[in-house]
Amino acid sequence: MYIFSNNYQNVGFSTDDKQRLFYQGKQVEWDDIFKMVRWDSNVDHSKQSVDRLNDFESNFSSIREQMLLHQCLSPLILQLNAAEITFDFNRWNNEWLLPKQEEYAERYRELTGETDVGDVSHARDLVQRKLGHRVSLEAQTLKKLADNNPLCEKLLQLKHLWDYIQRFSFNDIKIINGRKMISGSWLQNGSISGRFSCHNTNLLGLPKAMKSCFIPKNDRIISIDLNAIQLRIAAALTDCTNLQVAFENGEDVHLLNGKLLSRSLEVNQQDDQTRLLGKKFAYMVMYGAGIARFQELFNQFCEKSVVVDRVNVAITMFYEHYPELRGLNKLFNPDNQIMVLPVIGVIPVMVELRRSQAVNLPIQSMESLLFKRILAALSEFWEYLILPCHDELIFDVPVNFDFEPIATIMTSTLERFLPGIITTNICKLTEVAS
Repeated sequence: MYIFSNNYQNVGFSTDDKQRLFYQGKQVEWDDIFKMVRWDSNVDHSKQSVDRLNDFESNFSSIREQMLLHQCLSPLILQLNAAEITFDFNRWNNEWLLPKQEEYAERYRELTGETDVGDVSHARDLVQRKLGHRVSLEAQTLKKLADNNPLCEKLLQLKHLWDYIQRFSFNDIKIINGRKMISGSWLQNGSISGRFSCHNTNLLGLPKAMKSCFIPKNDRIISIDLNAIQLRIAAALTDCTNLQVAFENGEDVHLLNGKLLSRSLEVNQQDDQTRLLGKKFAYMVMYGAGIARFQELFNQFCEKSVVVDRVNVAITMFYEHYPELRGLNKLFNPDNQIMVLPVIGVIPVMVELRRSQAVNLPIQSMESLLFKRILAALSEFWEYLILPCHDELIFDVPVNFDFEPIATIMTSTLERFLPGIITTNICKLTEVAS
């Protein structure tokens, strides 16, 4: 456990009589900084907390580096908070949202037997009466009930549709000069992994279909996606031979893993489904998913239920092919509250984590730091950037815009700050809208 030394020299953090937090004279948000230094959000906003922040900054070069990055990206956050994205709501409603609403109404009537369509809570109440016991709409609880009860399975499907409709109806849109806009409220550190967050309208969680409804202010909206970035990071951190060779050869590793798994499960499917299976399975293994989650995944792709032994065989096969990935659990030791990442160095973690969070933290922290490094290196292109989405950058650009300099900066930044990462075919360019 880290012991505070109270022996710091540089006073970067300070507070005023209104308990506002400052770093080198510039105001910062308490919660934003607490997540960056991986503290519990319930820590008091007090002078003692400021002393501890300064102690951290003095004793951990990783904290100083992250604060420099935080300052560098602050103008971008201000830009994103002030920006609005022009959005074709008519197209979105007609092509995607309306069909979901019609499907919801049809499933609601089928489940309840009622003509008038109500909300999902009313449907749940009717299901409870039929079953004679309480039914929760909490996702994981309802999933367990749905495994053995057709009514609960239908209610779960109805809830998915309801959540989708509520999330993407956007009743609070802005209309500026007759143009409909969406915008969000951004923070640099939305979680202890250091990822960006976006509230009010969560622009980070938009489905691909919704992004296609963006209306460019220039000529085209283009996405650059960092292909398989978390798996590339895992391969680099563990020096995983087979993964590194596959990336170096330009292989589609998710498809490769999907084919390996499909042979084990004796299923045949289209490449897009095989790739999806391989992608989901690899990350579930790396991040320690439970057996029930694997069974649920396999049952989506197989005609018959997959037994526990089959799951264990598949996981064993994965680690036989990529044995070095077992070393991921050495990157963070929850007992001594220390995480060690290449180039970044030692990072203290002062918040209690669930097992899944502890397993995920090194990869996601490394990903968010690399992503922020890329954004900082791309400052000359911020005027075109409309959406930074974890492993994807979306730009609004003129018709003949040259993306080669952006791709070069992205790959060179990755190679500089994570030695050993393979960047072959990592930048995937896609036209989102025009």
